[in-house]
Amino acid sequence: MAEFPAEAVLSLPAALPDTDAMALDEALATLEGLGVNQYDPPRYAYICALVERCQLAEGPLADWYDQRARQALVDYADSAEAARAAWVQDAQALYDNTPALALAINTALENWDGRALRRLQRGQSACIAAGPLAELVTQIEALHRESPLDDGGDSLEVQLRRQERQLMAEFGQVGESGELRSARSYRQRMQRSGAERLLADSVAGAPEESGPLNPQKLATRALTNMQQLSAPASARFVAWLNALLYLEKLSPP
Repeated sequence: MAEFPAEAVLSLPAALPDTDAMALDEALATLEGLGVNQYDPPRYAYICALVERCQLAEGPLADWYDQRARQALVDYADSAEAARAAWVQDAQALYDNTPALALAINTALENWDGRALRRLQRGQSACIAAGPLAELVTQIEALHRESPLDDGGDSLEVQLRRQERQLMAEFGQVGESGELRSARSYRQRMQRSGAERLLADSVAGAPEESGPLNPQKLATRALTNMQQLSAPASARFVAWLNALLYLEKLSPP
């Protein structure tokens, strides 16, 4: 499973280099190396087509294509630089208000995806300010954050909860986990107990006189091995299966 850093650091792109004095091929390679070709792909493809025709043409026609390609490239670079400067300001403001969005902001900037950055802004604007109870929960969570009773930082449960918090932050649910430590412990116990009960029922319902390739028997054996190797992973997997089965029942025929 991919690991999610506890605190991502904001990485803002630097200003674009001056491509006016570069050869066309060198300028295109430089922009592509920085990912600027993702800013406006159709427009960038048009510039690449002009450069290709310039290389194939000869005489006055080659000069004409060269001028057109250089002007289009300059306009494209200026437009991309203006967008980058605006995105850097928006990204810094987003990060200052919600540091948990750093990973999503970095991804949007790396892909030159202005729409993704605007979605993050809308999600942050739609967030409802935390009430007194939510603030109290946050303070209690902070007191117990370093408790030795909590799971280790590299456990499966901690990584999954960290991923959920990052996704919630990206879609506008900003803030620390609003779950008390006692409630989290109770939820984990109930989830594990429910998984063990479902697994026991599945083992009991498996056909006794079936071949080694019986699908139900193979699935039961796989779940049993998963529980023996990692009980938390088994509980999480069974919970996902239950959610999928529930959604399948809700889907129209």
